[in-house]
Amino acid sequence: MVKICKGVSVVSNDNEIYSGKLEDLKPIDISDMAEGASKRIVFGPKRFWEGYVMRYFTLPPKRQIAMHSHPWPHYILVIDGHGRAHIGESVYLFEKGCWAHVPGGMEHMFENVGGGDLRFICIVPREGDPHAEVEV
Repeated sequence: MVKICKGVSVVSNDNEIYSGKLEDLKPIDISDMAEGASKRIVFGPKRFWEGYVMRYFTLPPKRQIAMHSHPWPHYILVIDGHGRAHIGESVYLFEKGCWAHVPGGMEHMFENVGGGDLRFICIVPREGDPHAEVEV
């Protein structure tokens, strides 16, 4: 049977959700990182990906996630908006369709420099997200 993702999650015959819209995923408030920011867990230990966590972030205009570092890497895909990624000593402008890699241990920050929300996918190892075990 063909099931089409049209703004709602589709439950299969085995009661598992295999497809859905990013915006339908439960938002997790991360205002402690950036006012008004949120993330959603797309894949992780509770959904199809044991060792990693794929997160979908929304960062409002004129907001930033402060400079920080940790041992794990980030793999980033920009879905929408305009931003800057500060990775080590370099600054990269990014927009829809761009990607970025942050090596483990390197200082980094992300900021929204556009007029709308900056939306991006960020993949980290399981230990890189405190919400990895949250029911999705």
